[in-house]
Amino acid sequence: MTSLAEQRLFNQLSKHLQQRRAAILHAWKMRAEADPVLSTASQLTRSQFLDGIPTWLMAFNARLCALDTSAGHSDDEEVEQVREEGREHGSHRWEQGYDLREVTREWGHLHYCLIEEMELYRRAHPEGDPELLHLARQALAEAINDSINESVTQYNERQEAEATSHLHDLERALSDMSELERLRGEALRTASHDLRGSLTVAVGASQLLDEAKDPAMRAQIVGMVQRSISALYQMVTALMDLARLEAGQEKRTVQAFDAAALLQQLGETAQPLADARHLTLHTRGPASLPVAGDAVKVQRIAQNLILNALKYTQRGGVEVSWDWHDETQWRLTIRDSGPGIAAATTGEATATGEADTPKAGDAATPVPAHTELPTAHPADLAATDIMRYSEGVGLSIVKRLCELLEARLEMESAVGQGTTFCIFFPRSYASATAPVKE
Repeated sequence: MTSLAEQRLFNQLSKHLQQRRAAILHAWKMRAEADPVLSTASQLTRSQFLDGIPTWLMAFNARLCALDTSAGHSDDEEVEQVREEGREHGSHRWEQGYDLREVTREWGHLHYCLIEEMELYRRAHPEGDPELLHLARQALAEAINDSINESVTQYNERQEAEATSHLHDLERALSDMSELERLRGEALRTASHDLRGSLTVAVGASQLLDEAKDPAMRAQIVGMVQRSISALYQMVTALMDLARLEAGQEKRTVQAFDAAALLQQLGETAQPLADARHLTLHTRGPASLPVAGDAVKVQRIAQNLILNALKYTQRGGVEVSWDWHDETQWRLTIRDSGPGIAAATTGEATATGEADTPKAGDAATPVPAHTELPTAHPADLAATDIMRYSEGVGLSIVKRLCELLEARLEMESAVGQGTTFCIFFPRSYASATAPVKE
């Protein structure tokens, strides 16, 4: 147990350090600024540099006053308080951009300054017990060592957290690349299947054309050939669109346009297809939605999703809506009552038991505002290849276009309950043009 005389010396030393705190902090700052290794310290203001060290000094003084000479250490509460202050100071230093070497050297400079002050006290009080001053210096060394350990622990924890974050980023990037490759493979397989099917129809029809004598029959065969060629053109165009997007050849061109007018007209354009399939197609939203963006690419996104929804929906209909989402975004929502993405992607079994593979056609080619979809007779429309829009290629194009437009794409789908796509577009952009992000 500490005697009264010993306790008095520790209290006097603690009081001396408190009175000299400003001088200690100034000396510490001067030593740090003179150290060429501590490049970060010179970039900080005085308050940023001192940070929590004034509080740490108060905690150390409390630890000094609680020093038990019989045990050779302070009470656990005071020891833990110094560690806590050292831990917090170290955490702030990492946030300020210090590296490990800078932090440890800075603690070393503080240690030196405090030793100097203790030496000044010893000279001013020669009657003091040297053994007690030795214990005080030991307590200081332990406090500095504890604080360095806490700072290093903070550093290691941050390094581990950053490494884990980088690892997760790499895993996500690898997963995204794998998913992209999988989708690309599926799209190419689907495209190959559809291209071969359309070519088979065209070749077969052309052979029949030589044998057909009846004008009505010849006209029907010519129609089959024309529809097959149209489907081939759309499939190849979709693949070329996707290739351009993936190669970063598409640019974002920003100009003011009315999103409401664009989507309303697109709904009117798709209405004949909905009528041919006996589906409803509703559009709703504000009469005007003035934004700044790439109108052509917004139309391509909406057109892909609307036509894909009309393709897979057997009963019910499709709803297209738009509104302001918040101060920085506007929202496009496309909801259908179809079978859901899972069912649409896998297809329905045909009479022969073969899965109906999703088609690779896509409405990705930019469509001028005045262009309308084919308006042939309903029976002809239902059979035409304008309906052959692939969830694979089409959705890949939509995703890439959303990346280019910095839009967020969200999808909700449940088997038998339909699918809902929500796209959140920026109201405006800082730059007028931008390439697609790799």
